[in-house]
Amino acid sequence: MKRAKPFTVTATSKIKGIKDRRNIRPLAEIKERIAYDPATGTFTYRLDCDAGNAGEDAVWRCRRTDNVGTPYESTRYWELVKFASDHWYDPRKLAYYFVTGVWPPIDTWVAGGEKFDYSAKTLQLVASGEFPCAPEPPSNLS
Repeated sequence: MKRAKPFTVTATSKIKGIKDRRNIRPLAEIKERIAYDPATGTFTYRLDCDAGNAGEDAVWRCRRTDNVGTPYESTRYWELVKFASDHWYDPRKLAYYFVTGVWPPIDTWVAGGEKFDYSAKTLQLVASGEFPCAPEPPSNLS
């Protein structure tokens, strides 16, 4: 179930911590609270917690606004997985963590297919400054 209303970031309502390498929780602890489906790339809550209810989508779409709630002209939506009220993860990095069991190394980023697609088959680990590889064309086209 996708969220109808995005999380709006203002001066008073901020995302307190996007965790990358600092304070990464053990995968077993994350799996107790969040379920990941590698085929579809969806994250859902396994149980009721301060971040959401069981079965609810764990991915929050965020947008940045000014103090009165007007979106900035250059704003774009981005998505984060909310683990707790002050603990957020990048969905592609978290999907990589679920699939491989290790957090992406320093000086790399996790590329994917379409925007907001976190399925395991589209994940690519790319060195910083490099471009991701183009997907292989299906072999039945010849």
